[in-house]
Amino acid sequence: MEYGKTWKTQDKPFVAALYSEDLCHTTAVKSLVQYNYHTADIMEAVKRFIDLHGHTNFSAEDLLKLVMERQKSQYSTSSSMLHIETDCPETRIPINKEEDTDSILEENRRLEESKLCKICLENKVNIVFLPCGHICACSDCSPAIRKCAICREFIKSVMKVDVI
Repeated sequence: MEYGKTWKTQDKPFVAALYSEDLCHTTAVKSLVQYNYHTADIMEAVKRFIDLHGHTNFSAEDLLKLVMERQKSQYSTSSSMLHIETDCPETRIPINKEEDTDSILEENRRLEESKLCKICLENKVNIVFLPCGHICACSDCSPAIRKCAICREFIKSVMKVDVI
């Protein structure tokens, strides 16, 4: 498969096949999966990227923007009532905005922590270990590591990245 290939309008029927397994194994997709984004949301972002740009040369940042846009639009269109499946089909419970804000703040704190180096817990992560693809160390700590801190696989090479 040729990544980064530009697709013409008449090729669009074949683009649907690209949304499958092949693109699940790209570094960009794996990076978002590592940060606990849902695979369905990521693949929807891949589909949207291909539809918008006509090629598969996307980065994790490109996909993250599309995932965040989708989540933002879903959140803004949802009502302030939560539907819960019970024996009574029309049971609705009001959402407590304060609790919702607290949970968002907690999630934000966890996301910020996930960007910290798992070795020194001070610097932001900016090194991808290859071949496993985990992003868990900063450029200061990575030279001292021979095995990935997450999966314990031997590191064959590293690549510096910018994590947003």
